[in-house]
Amino acid sequence: MKIFYAFTLLMMVVAAMFQYSTAMPQPQPDNIFKEIESAGRRVRDRLAENKQLIQDYVSIASQLGLLKNNNNN
Repeated sequence: MKIFYAFTLLMMVVAAMFQYSTAMPQPQPDNIFKEIESAGRRVRDRLAENKQLIQDYVSIASQLGLLKNNNNN
């Protein structure tokens, strides 16, 4: 009987996943490019916001000797 309950639960989960995936509207090709572009803008904006913080972390790491100079000149 335990196998029956496990199988029933598995079928319910699979059915719910299938229903969710078919209920979602499929994105149009031009919408995909717009979404990628907006994601790139968000990353760029976050990087610009955190630039000073990143510079501070790199400065502290270099002062502690955690960064190596890889110049071969």
